[in-house]
Amino acid sequence: MPSPHDSEPMMINLATISTPREKALVALEGPIDPELIASATEAHFHSLPLVADDGRCLGTISVQELARLAANRTPLTTEHATSPCARLPYLVPIGTLVQSLLDPGIIIHTADPDADLPVTWFGIITPADLNKPIFRAHVYMMLVTLETSLGQLIMDEFGDDWGAIRLLSENTQRRVKEFWDEERAEGVDLSPITTVTLSDLFHIAIESHRVWSLMGFDSPATLRPIAQHVNDLRNRIMHPVRPLIVNQQELRELADGIHSIETLTHALEKRIGVLSG
Repeated sequence: MPSPHDSEPMMINLATISTPREKALVALEGPIDPELIASATEAHFHSLPLVADDGRCLGTISVQELARLAANRTPLTTEHATSPCARLPYLVPIGTLVQSLLDPGIIIHTADPDADLPVTWFGIITPADLNKPIFRAHVYMMLVTLETSLGQLIMDEFGDDWGAIRLLSENTQRRVKEFWDEERAEGVDLSPITTVTLSDLFHIAIESHRVWSLMGFDSPATLRPIAQHVNDLRNRIMHPVRPLIVNQQELRELADGIHSIETLTHALEKRIGVLSG
């Protein structure tokens, strides 16, 4: 598959999902408070920011290492940081956010330049913050863009829209026909492609040599697992009663799914003329 270069990625303002420095659990230089370790463990945090007396972030320290030092009654110093204090800007692509959380599992970001905050201020994000509705909404919009682009490519390639629909199962064809008839009865005369789901669109793409090749795939077999992965992510996004991320494996699956959405959307937008080059 081609890699995204010049398409505009979906951006997220990290301050909309992060915890500000003044409200977050942080490890301070000096003696270690046992309550801090208990709170971090209860919250399932793997790492905490290590903060100097003047508010500077010295790096991050794993909760496991923090507990070991506390057991030995060792005061925290700058040298105890287990990872550097790499900061992201306050506005980043969704893919960058998720990839950055894979290791060490905590993100520190800077403030909006227009905000009246000290230069040492930072916000903190952990994988649990990806369960917030605003993050789901961003991924949903990415899926909408992908679905719209794939639908447009299929409509461009099938002058007879029903030719694409006939690649679907008989039950799905009947469902599409019913929706299409209902729309026409309401005075809405659109392509039947507008009534299908993302899963249906992927099925058409896999069945049509022209479509999967235009998407940049060597065979339908290479598209099929990616389509399944994206469909699975869509189902998780659309069922918010369950947390999106509950463990490291699901975080990695989310990162892979986001990458697939970005890559597919880029390839599709180039084909349908949204992007140049």
